[in-house]
Amino acid sequence: MVSCQSQKVQELVKENEELRAQNDALTKENAELRTQNEELKEKLSKIQMVEDNRSKQVAQDAIRALQKLEARFHAGISHRDYAPALGETIYQVRLYLESLGAKKRPELTQSIANALLHYQIISEIWDEKVAGRYSMRYFRDDVREKIQRLYAEIGAQNVDSMIKLILPKASEELGKATNLLAQ
Repeated sequence: MVSCQSQKVQELVKENEELRAQNDALTKENAELRTQNEELKEKLSKIQMVEDNRSKQVAQDAIRALQKLEARFHAGISHRDYAPALGETIYQVRLYLESLGAKKRPELTQSIANALLHYQIISEIWDEKVAGRYSMRYFRDDVREKIQRLYAEIGAQNVDSMIKLILPKASEELGKATNLLAQ
């Protein structure tokens, strides 16, 4: 009976040693996993910083493209040169609008998109003028309806007056986008 109890005690001591060894191994593995977790967090933080910087750069490029278009317009760009300049601007703005950063900064994204929209509307108005339709009442229906929907205050004005009313709206959105980017 004593030998039976002694055998059970030895089995329990052995089992206890095995459990301690397993516990030590798990403790060591846990420490290694924590170290790996910290390293991964650090790498992720660096990746996010790089992505944030990249997104900011793409937004800056879009804003610069809009500023360049604005400057060219104020300097007296011709209708023939406006379409390619607008195309370059659209390209830069779309790069931003399709980026991950655009989804993270909806207010900035909306301002950039709005500024571009104003310049696209100006292009459509200018196209109407080149086609010989100098007043909104003679514009194609789709263009007239879009202008009336976006710019209720315009009314039946001539092309040059419409552009003079829309251009400050584009500048205002561009200024808003520039300020939002700086935040």
